[in-house]
Amino acid sequence: MSKIDLFNVLAVLFSAATYVIYIIPILRKSEPTAISTWIAWLLIDLAVLAPMILAGKISWAIVTYAAGCTSILLACLWVKMPLQWKVIDTVCILLVVLAMSA
Repeated sequence: MSKIDLFNVLAVLFSAATYVIYIIPILRKSEPTAISTWIAWLLIDLAVLAPMILAGKISWAIVTYAAGCTSILLACLWVKMPLQWKVIDTVCILLVVLAMSA
C-alpha cells in the first residue's frame, strides 16, 4: 500500500468517525441540530460527487461526507426531530443552489 492509499483510507476513516460523534447525541435526543445545515452540506457534497461519478474518478472521502450527512438526516428523521425551519435557512439553501449552478 502506497502512502497516498494509506492517507486516503485514513481520510475516510476519520471522516466517518466524525459523523458518529454527531449521530450518537442525535439518537439520544441530547443534542438538537439544525437540519437545514445538514441539507445544505448534503447538497454541496452531491454537487461535488456527481461530476466525479460521471468522470469515473470517485473520491471516497466525498462519498463518506455525503453518506455522513445522509446518516445524520436519517437519524434526525428517526427521532422525529422538529425541523424548526426559518427564513434564514431558506436563504442559505437558495445560496447553496445558486452557487452550485454558477
